[in-house]
Amino acid sequence: MIATYVRRITISSSRKTIRHRFPASACGNSYKQHRYFSSPNNDDEIIEPTINTQDMQSTIINQAYQMVNSLTNNGYYTTTNFLPPTMISTIRSQAISLRNNGRYEQSWSEKIVNGKAQRFDKEGVFACEPDGQDYYTAPDLITYMSVLLQTLPSAINECDTSTSNIELSNTSFNAKLAVTLPGGHKYPLHIDNPQGVSVGDIRKLTCILYLNPNYNIGKDGGELRLFLPSKEEDKKTLEVVDLTPEGGRLIMFWSGKSA
Repeated sequence: MIATYVRRITISSSRKTIRHRFPASACGNSYKQHRYFSSPNNDDEIIEPTINTQDMQSTIINQAYQMVNSLTNNGYYTTTNFLPPTMISTIRSQAISLRNNGRYEQSWSEKIVNGKAQRFDKEGVFACEPDGQDYYTAPDLITYMSVLLQTLPSAINECDTSTSNIELSNTSFNAKLAVTLPGGHKYPLHIDNPQGVSVGDIRKLTCILYLNPNYNIGKDGGELRLFLPSKEEDKKTLEVVDLTPEGGRLIMFWSGKSA
């Protein structure tokens, strides 16, 4: 699973960047700063990714209006064919290589207890925050993140004709890989950005791409369950939506509203 978080405003960077042939873009490693997709300064050994960046950009732009409409009216957006199966398998293989290289660590999150954020580990969940130093191990994965994070915010902003003023930043965001071990492990119920701008967390939109090319619906489990504000008059009621994590599925939802 690749999770990306698009933020509201631009935050200054503290890391020196070496530009690569593919468009460089920022990738945050915390809520208060971000790092860049950069790579070793060795132009003689540049590895070209196989992902078709033009097709990916066209897909985002062509689906942008539907994304905005679904996010505005339903609170989330999803499609099951965002990238072709062959590319999902390629990116998954590169994500596994990063794990074999020791790039993953225990994943953690925060919950609000008595008005204060309290950190907790996600049992059986491990995560990695890739940057340009991982390019030679995972060129298609890094390029996917770069293209998504450069193209999506502008495409959505331009299609937003609602009064919600989405206003996504195309310079401030972060991204991570996550793997959940088998045997009943799962993500605990949580909101990605429970406290919001008041504590300096400006994540606004969560985007998830699943890398399970051989997912067996009805057997493998691992569905994402969203708890969304009800459209009914009783605003205290939550609507439940279950989405299968099949390879190629892209899911977007508001970081501070969906649980």
